[in-house]
Amino acid sequence: MNKIDSRYPALSAAPQRQSVVSFVLDRIKQAIINGEIAPGDTLPSEVEMTASLGVGKTSIREALKMLQAVGAVEIRQGHGTVLRSEPGPDMLTPLIFQLLLKDGTPTELIEFRKLVEPSYSLCAMEKAGPEDLAALEAAVERLESNIRNSCQTADDDLAFHRVILAATRNPYMISIGNTILELFRGSIEKSMQDRPNVAATDHRAILEAFKARDAEKLLAAIQNSYEGWSQSLQAQETERELGDWVEPRSA
Repeated sequence: MNKIDSRYPALSAAPQRQSVVSFVLDRIKQAIINGEIAPGDTLPSEVEMTASLGVGKTSIREALKMLQAVGAVEIRQGHGTVLRSEPGPDMLTPLIFQLLLKDGTPTELIEFRKLVEPSYSLCAMEKAGPEDLAALEAAVERLESNIRNSCQTADDDLAFHRVILAATRNPYMISIGNTILELFRGSIEKSMQDRPNVAATDHRAILEAFKARDAEKLLAAIQNSYEGWSQSLQAQETERELGDWVEPRSA
């Protein structure tokens, strides 16, 4: 039995009826789920995985490159392939592509945000410390300053929500939440251009609720913030539909 077998059971199985690269990816994923490979660990070498999985080096290399592309691993020359403790800056976030490809309506997107945002905001408020409140204050002041200077962007708005996510101290909420925020980028960008002062007022209200540790006030402020954003979302959808419309040729 190869040495890798006892250390990495998930990496010691023969390929099933699926592409070889998909099989390798699935085995590595299972090894991570099983705790056989932890963040910061170096993965078995190409030679070890080739022997234990019964596949060629080319398939191993292709699978590792795919993991590198999504920011899951870092390939270090002379040191092997390391499972990242945090997603890399080059992360492609496959989840966001899947969500963006969904042909949902503005109403469905609004429903989705109403389901997700209040929950993580309440969690953040319960855990927020002085440094989190200071970061929220700074984000609001930066937004207000950029509005005064007419240089506000969606990033100014999203930065506020990212601070809230960070305050949850929950790695799952932070990772998924930051991915979900990208779904709203287009409509938030439009909101920043069409009604920036409304957004600033909404953020200030949410901040004050955080400071007061008032859950009812927080939920009301979040609910109120959807009004301006949903109008921008509907307007964005209308513009997209008009852009797709082609005037029929006359007979």
